[in-house]
Parts: sequence; structure tokens; C-alpha cells
Amino acid sequence: MDGLNTPNAYGENLLLDRDPTRPNDRYSENVDWILAEAAKRGLTIGMLPTWGNKVLRGTMEKVSDIVFNEDNALDYGRWIGARYRNASNLVWILGGDRRLTGAIGVWRALAKGIRESDTGKHLSTFHPHGNATSSEQLHNDDWLDFNMVQSGHAMRDKRNDDLVRADYNRRPAKPVLDGGPRYDNHPVNWKPDELGWFDDYDVRQAAYFALLAGAFGHTYGCQDIWQFVEPGRGPVCFARGNWHKSLLLPAVAQLGIARKFLEAHDPATRAPAQEFLLDKDDSPLHPVAARGDHYAMVYLPAGGNVHLNLADIPGRKLRTQWFNPRTGELSKAEKTDGYKAPGEARR
Repeated sequence: MDGLNTPNAYGENLLLDRDPTRPNDRYSENVDWILAEAAKRGLTIGMLPTWGNKVLRGTMEKVSDIVFNEDNALDYGRWIGARYRNASNLVWILGGDRRLTGAIGVWRALAKGIRESDTGKHLSTFHPHGNATSSEQLHNDDWLDFNMVQSGHAMRDKRNDDLVRADYNRRPAKPVLDGGPRYDNHPVNWKPDELGWFDDYDVRQAAYFALLAGAFGHTYGCQDIWQFVEPGRGPVCFARGNWHKSLLLPAVAQLGIARKFLEAHDPATRAPAQEFLLDKDDSPLHPVAARGDHYAMVYLPAGGNVHLNLADIPGRKLRTQWFNPRTGELSKAEKTDGYKAPGEARR
């Protein structure tokens, strides 16, 4: 949005005269209030010090939108880091949907300024452009506490698990999540007439792909909600719903269902386990597997059969259940005593 020139609901802009060295305290007082209200509700704010178009021009943006350079980004970082140093519910997210090439020095200066004033009290990450990850150029930066993937909105059945799994296996080890999977009610590749819209299936698929591939968390996004579409506020990028009504879309509940299920199975020991699958499948609708202490999980995005490698499963008893990710329903557990031999394929 036009954050440099269009004021908030109280008539205030963050930067006086569009100058990063002149932040407006009256604007920030409203941000302070939002943080406090979120804390009362047990919510953590992912705070972007700036959106990416104020640092690096995108394909549809003006050069005049760029106001940050390495010098003023350092000063601005020191200011905003000091202002929110004592916040109890904040994670820093630099980047703002942008490439690093051409502006990496500005982002590093901003991160340095924040870290100097914030003294590392809050976690920091970077929001990359589509089909990319913060690890590409920043993985070894000390201020980058965890990696963020943006698998993006360009296609159905995107294998975001590949992006997540690659970051999960990087060294030194850093946690990873998909901060920009396909959004609910978002036009596929911004071509609604040709390709249609993402829905609860797409949201669910991206979530289980990522979470079983090693992600420590996941993001739900909705095209209508992030921009608060309502009468009097025009839509951006083909948004088609009122944000109040979109809070009731079927996909809204999906991450809650996933969280309840996954946290019931010792998440601290969960790790990717594609080797658990005997059938090699590189299709977009491939199964994804993970294992932890005393359990294993396999996600089948399109149903069907799966052959499992039981060679290193301890003990001689198995208990199997089907979990419906749409509803959270679990089938009655079936016990298998004395299965023939470790390593035998089972459906």
C-alpha cells in the first residue's frame, strides 16, 4: 500500500517528510497500542520495520517509493529496535517480499541497527520473494534466527516441502517455516478466469507438506483478510471477498486442526522421514512422511495406498489410525500383533 503518503485512520504517517531518520511518535503510539492489545489475547506480532518496496523497487512500483539506504536504515533500525526492545510479543521480519540482490547491504544495516538496540531479545527472520528462501544469501548471518520460505501463489500443488526440507537440512541448523504459502481465496497465479482460486484443499496441502518436511510452524493467509477488504476500501490483486465474511471460510480452521493433531504427538522429536515410504513418487500429489518417538505420520493429499518400510520399527506391535485433516476426525485404532517381519511392505 502507499504507506509513505497515505496516513493511518488518525491522520498520521510513520515517517515525517518521508525521512527514515524522522519517525513520527504519534503514529507509533497506535502501534504500541496494537502490540499491547495483541499481548492481552496471547498473540505474537510479526513486525516488519518496512515493506520491501521502500528498499527495492518491484516490477509495478515507482523509484520514488524507495527511501532507505545503508546509512538511514542503520539509524532507523536503532530507533525501532529501542522502541520495542521491551515488547513481550514480537518477532522481527525484515524483507517484505523482496529479492536480496541489489539491496542486501540495506537489509543488513537495518538488521544491525535493530540488533544493537534490541540486544537480541526478539527473534529475527527475513521475508523473501516468491519461490525463494531467506537462506539463499543470509543463512550464515548471525541476526537471522530462523529461515523463512515463501513458496508463493503461482501454482497449485506446489512442492513447498522441497523448499522446507532443504532448509531443514542446512548447516548450521536453523528452524524454518513457510511464511508465504498459497493463500486462501487467492487467484492462482493471479489469473482467476483461467486458473481459478485457491481454497481449503490448497491451504491444507501446503500446511501438511511443510510441517511434515521439518517446518517448526506454518502460516495461514487469506487474500481478503490481509488487506481488510470491505466497502469503501478497494481490493488489491483480484481480492473478491469482504474480510468479515472471509473469517468464516472453510480453510480458516485448518491450521487449528493441524496444530491439535501434531502437538498431540511429541512435536519435539518429529523429523522428516521420506525414507519411511517404499514407493518413489515425485508427482505433485506425493505422500510426505515424518517420524518421532513411538509414532510415524504419512500425509496423502489425494488419498490412496501407501507402502511403508518397517525395517527399523522397534517392537512387534503396531497401532494404526486414519486421520481426516479436513475435520480432525480420527478412526478407531487398529492393533497389529506380531506382524511378519521388519521391512515387509504394508498398505
